[in-house]
Amino acid sequence: LDPKWTPDGLIIDNVWQTRDGQRLLATPSLRGVIFASALPPPNFRTPHETVATDDRALAVSAVKLFRQHGLGNFAFIGTRGDERWCEIRKRFFRAALKDAGFPLAVYKSPRTAKKDWSEERQSLAEWLKSLPKPCGIWAAYDQRAMHVLDICRKTGISVPEQVQVLGVDDESYICEQTTPTLSSIAP
Repeated sequence: LDPKWTPDGLIIDNVWQTRDGQRLLATPSLRGVIFASALPPPNFRTPHETVATDDRALAVSAVKLFRQHGLGNFAFIGTRGDERWCEIRKRFFRAALKDAGFPLAVYKSPRTAKKDWSEERQSLAEWLKSLPKPCGIWAAYDQRAMHVLDICRKTGISVPEQVQVLGVDDESYICEQTTPTLSSIAP
């Protein structure tokens, strides 16, 4: 960071530090921070506002869409780590399914998955094969949904006949480049 940079406030979207590791929130002149689709770090003291995605509404929309397609089996795949926003999204999805009388299968990445994509790919393929079919799979974000579609294609799991995949964020550069085209909820 430029030491002469003295912003009055910041709008932050999941980035707490610069590429060289300096913490953006350590800037002494900050009088306010807006967290956009992010949660403040623990013990954050600077005055702040939060603009957040309505994860409950996203989860209810996902369940409604899957149910309109006649599905009775459901799964969730989150991030490769343990992101707080992803856990919240999963909890709301589970609750919406429980209210409708359905259980939820959840994919958990192996501990080494962040470093080893081949291990992640193998684990994800085994999990997808094990799911009861037909199944609605809700991915926490579009890139993760793209991973699911890629593994389905490589393992012979047919989409949408055996699994229906739904992402979040409606990132057109991802959704339009997948085969089949990815359906996604726009937050």
